[in-house]
Amino acid sequence: MAKSHSKRQAQKEEKQSKRHAQRIAAQKENSLRRMKKNVMWAIVVLISLAIIITLLRSTSVSTEGLPELSLTQTAETDYPLGTNDKIVIMEYSDFQCPACRSVEPLVKALVEKYGDNITFVYRDFPLKQIHAKATIAAQAAHAAGAQGKYWEMHNMLFEMQEEWATGSHVNLFIEYATTLNLNVTQFELDLNSDETKAIVTNNYEHGLSLGIQGTPTFFLNGKRVSVTGLDDFSRRIDSLLR
Repeated sequence: MAKSHSKRQAQKEEKQSKRHAQRIAAQKENSLRRMKKNVMWAIVVLISLAIIITLLRSTSVSTEGLPELSLTQTAETDYPLGTNDKIVIMEYSDFQCPACRSVEPLVKALVEKYGDNITFVYRDFPLKQIHAKATIAAQAAHAAGAQGKYWEMHNMLFEMQEEWATGSHVNLFIEYATTLNLNVTQFELDLNSDETKAIVTNNYEHGLSLGIQGTPTFFLNGKRVSVTGLDDFSRRIDSLLR
């Protein structure tokens, strides 16, 4: 009987030993699976970061060599209207912005009323977070400007804002360039050139340095002004002319 008891005890211990070994093996296998999974996720994260960094580097544009911008003096990259540098109006604006479009009649009225008695400058401040096509629209204006048609493209972009903002914008920009009798091949090259991108970026970064958060934002002789209409703006200008 003692031998039988010892045999059963040995079998029991053997089974316990096997179960223990199986548990350890299962734990090792699970640990190995978790390790492989973590390694795979780490690889995915690293690859994603590498792609993001590559994209950021490829889309970054150097503004080195471009003029420092002033609120009271025009720069080589500006397209000023008027010749009186004693009264300088700067507008930081976004071609895709409905509010900017709504003030265009005011701007045109000011330029028509005062002519060479003022200097008016439009500068790009594309609100990239909400207006995905604003930046390339600004580039389209400068690409037209390279052929002497900045203001013609500027006006067309605002007039046709709803069309290109919801449609195939690049194809439409090319149509506008054709309508303006531009060299379309050169326009397309300038549209996506580093030089054109740098001008828009330079304008935008200057706007950021001024604390601009929305568009349109106006400056009169370097001071930010809130404009309610033509009469209000005219009073400010007339006081300076006097």
